[in-house]
Formats: sequence, C-alpha cells, structure tokens
Amino acid sequence: MAIYGDGKHNENMEYNTSKYVVTDKTVYRTTHWCVETENDTYFVQCQEGDLDMLGVCHDEIWYIESDEKGPIDKETELGHELITTCETYEDCDREGGYNG
Repeated sequence: MAIYGDGKHNENMEYNTSKYVVTDKTVYRTTHWCVETENDTYFVQCQEGDLDMLGVCHDEIWYIESDEKGPIDKETELGHELITTCETYEDCDREGGYNG
C-alpha cells in the first residue's frame, strides 16, 4: 500500500479535503525610519498594502511614536511633517536600498 505522505491523502490514498480555505491574502511591505531632532527621537513606520498592476500602493498605514511623548497622531501638524520628511528622504529608496 503506497502512502503519499503529503498530508492531503490518507493511508488508503483517498484525497482529504481541507476544512480550511484561504479566501484572501495581503502582502505588506513595512518601512521604518528613525528621525532625530535636538529634543526628541521619532520612530515612523509605514505599512504598504498590495500594489496594483503599476506598482502603486493605494493602502498605506502610518504609525508614529515619539521617544519622549509616546504615540503621535498622523493627522497632526507634527505627524504630517514627519511623514513628509520620510516620504521625501533621498538617501533611501522605497525598496529599502541605500542610494548614498
């Protein structure tokens, strides 16, 4: 008696259907920045969801945390400034590679 050993067939070579079915998948790419000022250090993180056919991300989630003050709302003036600083940072491309 042959045993497939693939986890999909039983000892009688009968195919077992899985009780779990994957219905969706999202791949995130996360980029981290450390932004320092004279008074504080900020940790900025951007999670990008699936890219469309042109490689454009339409689903970004931003997290910002201050070393001194804790979480920072991305909708505040400081949040916007930090996000703009990270998005326009020229020494590191969006793929995470160093350009300097």
